[in-house]
Amino acid sequence: MIIGAGQAGEMTIQDLRRNAKMGIKPVLIIDDNTALTNRTIAGVPVLGTTKDIVPLAVNCFGCRFLR
Repeated sequence: MIIGAGQAGEMTIQDLRRNAKMGIKPVLIIDDNTALTNRTIAGVPVLGTTKDIVPLAVNCFGCRFLR
């Protein structure tokens, strides 16, 4: 999960792809600009805002959170 769909987010995606040996694959982006939701940045979908971090982590990655 990449937070931020701007230039820094795109650069992060490109760096992760160049350094695939790190084993980190960008699979989704979140950004507080709701106009970017459902778009793609460097081939990675923008799926929501920072308010969506927990639901996306649970639904996309199977994360569990303790309260």
